[in-house]
Amino acid sequence: MSIARFASRIKSLIEREGRVAVYRTYSESGDAYDPVRTPTNTPITLIEFDFEASERDGSIIATNDTEFVIESTITIAKTGLIVDRGLEYQIVSLDDTMPGDTSIMYIAQCRR
Repeated sequence: MSIARFASRIKSLIEREGRVAVYRTYSESGDAYDPVRTPTNTPITLIEFDFEASERDGSIIATNDTEFVIESTITIAKTGLIVDRGLEYQIVSLDDTMPGDTSIMYIAQCRR
């Protein structure tokens, strides 16, 4: 299977099975004594997966951790947050699946 075909199948799967969530980043302005943090919310499509009980060790994978497969239409960074169904998740680890120069998807371990 070619990379282009694989990328097309991943994109189709995320569009078909995924749901819309928000990728939130913050920009800072003002001075050190009176900083202003302004959120920027970008809609993303993702699929949620649970970790198996045997994978949850309490340190690397904690009890409330979840895994998201995220579309690659925007650049995701560990410094951002995922907001899904009213819950805010910190990105603990992030894997950008990139055969060659093309990003196909992100796999993010996230923590509430």
